[in-house]
Amino acid sequence: MILKILGSVLVIIASSAVGYYISFTKRKRVADIEDFISAFIFFRNEVEYSSQILSKVFKQTSKVISKRVAIFFNETGVLIEENKISASDTWKMIVKKNHERLYLDNTDIDILYEFGEKLGVSYIEGHLSNITLIIEKLKIQLERAKAEYNRNGKMFRILGIISGITLVIVLV
Repeated sequence: MILKILGSVLVIIASSAVGYYISFTKRKRVADIEDFISAFIFFRNEVEYSSQILSKVFKQTSKVISKRVAIFFNETGVLIEENKISASDTWKMIVKKNHERLYLDNTDIDILYEFGEKLGVSYIEGHLSNITLIIEKLKIQLERAKAEYNRNGKMFRILGIISGITLVIVLV
C-alpha cells in the first residue's frame, strides 16, 4: 500500500514538473526576446553615435546585456576582430552555434539570421535601418510570445498536475 502511495505521488510530481517546465520555457522565451531587443537598441545607438569599428560595437554591447545574449555579441566581436570571415558569416555562425542555449523558436532564430544577412555590407544608414527593422520584428515576436505565455502558461502547469492525477487514477 505504501508503495502505491509513493508511486502515485512520484507520478504526480513528475507530470507536474513537465507542465511547469513547459510553462517556464514560454516565460524564458519572452525574457530572451526582451534581452535581444535591448541588445539591438544598444547596438543601434552605438553604431549611430560612436565611431567605433563593428567588432568593438559588438564587444561593447556584450558588456551591458544578459549573459545568455551577450555570448552572441561577444563571440561575434572577437571573430570579426580576427578577420577570418566576414561579419555576416560570423554572426550566422555564432547564431547557429549558440541558439540552442536560448528558448527561442524558429521564427525568432530566423530574425537573428536576417540581421546577419546585411551585416557589414552597407554604410551606417544601412546598418541603422537593418537594426531598426530587426527590433520591430522582435517586438512583434515579443507580443506573440507574451500572448502565448498568458494564454497557455497556466494551462500547461494545470495540465501537468491533472494529467498526473488522471494517470494515477487509471493505474490504481
